Amino acid sequence: MAIILPDLHAESSARLIACGALQTDSPDVLKWLETSREMIAGYSRRGVRHFVRLITGGKKKKHFHLEVALADWFPSDLKPQTTHKLSEVETAVNRVLGERIDLNIGATFPLEFDELPETGPIRLLSAETRVAGTTIQLTAGVLTVSGSRIKKISWEQVSKEKVMITLRARLESRVQPKYLLEANDVMERFFKVLVLARPSTESK
Repeated sequence: MAIILPDLHAESSARLIACGALQTDSPDVLKWLETSREMIAGYSRRGVRHFVRLITGGKKKKHFHLEVALADWFPSDLKPQTTHKLSEVETAVNRVLGERIDLNIGATFPLEFDELPETGPIRLLSAETRVAGTTIQLTAGVLTVSGSRIKKISWEQVSKEKVMITLRARLESRVQPKYLLEANDVMERFFKVLVLARPSTESK
């Protein structure tokens, strides 16, 4: 069964990165991972254009990198150029299906600044301060999280109205057809709880 790629347009995130070291001793898989490759393909969900990128090789011999993003997330002059067909990316992922992976996840969420809860840490830290006739405002930062699968929350205010928020997490997983969907679901749930302060049954 082929990898199932997420429909980010139906969620809050605009970009999802899932990468890490594969826990494998298979000589065939290890040799395949050592080869430097970057594969970029396009795909659509409900008529909305996405990109998927796969990377192997480099200094980390067991590293396997897969990411997806909405085409609209990229500036118009920086949209990726596709290098492969989607079927070729799917075939590449099939090479490591079933392998365990120490997964690092990053998910980026574009948001209207006014959507942030007024008593939340990002809104509070971003408040303007006047000193000696000047205005000072923190427009970017990183929050460290303890006691949760989420390890860091970073943000950047890209305009007066909009903010870009990125959550990073670590978890043990396995490369299987739905692992990107499951990773994205984890990040979506924590985004709603930790950033938007909405109630949830899970917070760790």
